[in-house]
This record gives sequence, structure tokens and C-alpha cells, in this order.
Amino acid sequence: MSSITTSVVETPQRRSIEQICDDLAWVALGIVIIVAGLTFEDYGLGWDDYTHAEYADLLLKMYGSGFRDTGALSFANLFMYGGGFDMAAALLHKIVPFELFETRRLLGAVVGVIGLAVTWRVGRRVGGPIAGLATLLLLALCPTFYGHMFMNPKDAPFAVAMMVLMLGWCGWRRIIPSPPRTPC
Repeated sequence: MSSITTSVVETPQRRSIEQICDDLAWVALGIVIIVAGLTFEDYGLGWDDYTHAEYADLLLKMYGSGFRDTGALSFANLFMYGGGFDMAAALLHKIVPFELFETRRLLGAVVGVIGLAVTWRVGRRVGGPIAGLATLLLLALCPTFYGHMFMNPKDAPFAVAMMVLMLGWCGWRRIIPSPPRTPC
């Protein structure tokens, strides 16, 4: 007869709060990506969509002409806001199989998801894993941000750019030694 042997059953170790919060954050980001991917084509036109599309064409003409065609610099007041998002959407439209305004919504969704991820990382660095998760969930569930990430070609990309700068500042702050607290 064979002897009965016992094998060691491996049990998973307890997960830390940090790991649980990070996993939940990844799940939340995944859900937002899926929902945004399924709904970006369903958004209608904003009141300034045609204006921004025309501005993007003017910007592409300006850069394509080596800055000889400066019509973009006097078009409405958009030259004061910058046209990076508009140009990126116009260029992306040339390579993706979507209509122009669907492409703009898709790019807005991508920028918005990047903003959510960066905001999570800033919240995590500043307040820890629970604060990071709370920051991500609060922003993802904020109807104003979620709607603007699809429809607003100025404010949402600007907010995301500011959060990227904040993340860079947080990283920079970690490598620079703290100044002495005594006066000179």
C-alpha cells in the first residue's frame, strides 16, 4: 500500500491595504476605459465644435506653411487658449476610421483617462493609497469632469496637463533635499 502523504497547501498571504487600494484603482480605471470606449460615439455636438475643428485646420496650415500662413493667430479668440488638442484631434482623424467629432470625443476620453490615472498617482503620493483611491473615485464619479473629458477641448486637457505637472513636482520634491528650517 502506498503511504498517505500530506502536502502543504499554500494559502495566499493577506494582502495589504496598499495592494487592495491599488488593485481597486486599476479596476476603476479599467471600468472607466470600458465605459468611455463604449460611449464616446454617443456624444453629440458641442456649441463650439465646428469652431475648434476650423481652428485646427488653420493651425495645421500655419505649421505646414512654415508659419507663413498666420490666419490661425487672428481666428476668434482661440489663439489665446492654444490648439494642441485641436491639432492632435485633426491629425488623429486622418488615421482612425471615425468621423471628425467622434475622433475628438475619443481623444478627449484618452486624455481624461490619463488625467484620472495621474490624479490617482498624485493623491497616492501626497496622502497614501487610500487617499489616492478616494481621489480617483471622486474624480471619476464627478459628472462635470467625466462629461467635460469628452466635450471640452480646452479645460479638460488643461486640467490634465496641470495634474501631470503636479505629478512631476511631487517626484521632483522627493529627490531634492529638504532645505534647513533655520534662518540663514
